[in-house]
Formats: sequence, C-alpha cells, structure tokens
Amino acid sequence: MKSSLNSLTNPIFLLVMSLVILASSCNDKTSDQKGSYDNSDSCELITVSDVRSVFDLSNQVEIEQTKKHDEICYYKWQSPENPNLEYTVRFAFAHWAQKSEAEMNKTWETQNKQVYSKHNLQEVPGIGDKASWSEYENGQLRVTEDGYIFYISIYVKPKNENPLNTQDLIEKTSALAKAVIKKM
Repeated sequence: MKSSLNSLTNPIFLLVMSLVILASSCNDKTSDQKGSYDNSDSCELITVSDVRSVFDLSNQVEIEQTKKHDEICYYKWQSPENPNLEYTVRFAFAHWAQKSEAEMNKTWETQNKQVYSKHNLQEVPGIGDKASWSEYENGQLRVTEDGYIFYISIYVKPKNENPLNTQDLIEKTSALAKAVIKKM
C-alpha cells in the first residue's frame, strides 16, 4: 500500500498521468463539434454515405466518386427508380486560402453583383455564415463558412426529365452543406 502511495506522489508519474489525461481529452470530439478544415482534400468533406443519406439510396446503388483538377468532387449514380436518369453531385471550394470576415463579405457582394444576381439569387438561411441558391450552372448552393466559400450542385440527365424541383434541390444541397460544415 505504501509503494502505491509513493508512486502517486512521484513527480514523473504525475507528469505522465497528466499528459495521458490531457491527450485523451483533446481527442474527445462530440458529434456536435465541427472538424478543423485545413484546406487539403475537400473531397473528404462529402462522403458517399452523406450522398446515400440525403438521397435515401440503398447500399445496392453504386455511387462513383471522382475528382477533377485535384479539387472538384463528383458523385454519380443511376436512379434506382428510373435507370434512364443519371444524378451527379458536384462539390468544390473556391480557389483561395481562408479569408477574413471583411474579405469574405466583399467577395460575397462582388459575386452577387457580377454573377449570381443574374440567376434568380435567393438567400438560404440557417446554412453556414451565409448561403444562397441561384440557377447559375443549372442550380447551385453557395456557402460561406469560417473564411471559405464552397459550392454544391445537383445535376440530373436528361435535364428535361429531372424529377427534383428547385425546393428539392435547395433542401438536398443544404443537407450536404451541413454535412460539410460539420466536418470542416
């Protein structure tokens, strides 16, 4: 018993135990906490599981994940209800490093004026720092979060047979954006 008490008062033992406790507490992350995006592989921020969940797809539906230019992520699959329909989710970050809030606001307003206002721009509340939907590129959710801007689009081919209306597209891209933000 005496040797057990001595080990508890040993400074090296106390230091090691403190470090172990500190290290284990740093690794505990609740599901409500956001990750820490380091601007590396953005394709890890939307997973095939996220796509399955948002589109209610079973594991039998094959989803192909591809990447272009090392930064634009695509998720493609055939509709299980209508094999003639091909769905694609496109996800990309803007091409710059993290910006300050003032820089983000200026960029956001410039993009609104020069591009998005011509494409039926509408605010989407409750997503990131700011979010908007527009008909740019056949429909796109644009989101700012923590100094970054990212874009999510859903394409259906053939376009004239798309069963998703604008509200469906906004809801699905918003759900994917929330998954991205949670991992950032």
